[in-house]
Amino acid sequence: MRGRGTGTGAGLGLGPAIARSLAQAHGGRLELRTAPGEGATFRLILPAHVGEPST
Repeated sequence: MRGRGTGTGAGLGLGPAIARSLAQAHGGRLELRTAPGEGATFRLILPAHVGEPST
């Protein structure tokens, strides 16, 4: 499923929105960098967990 873009004819996928929500739920963030003709770079940043894993 794709949403409407900003009039460019291209849609916006739901993947980045879902990834952003998951990152935020875990105390992180999703960054996006774009350049015309070069595509997009996504960076997922999550905090490091120190200690015993929870069960």
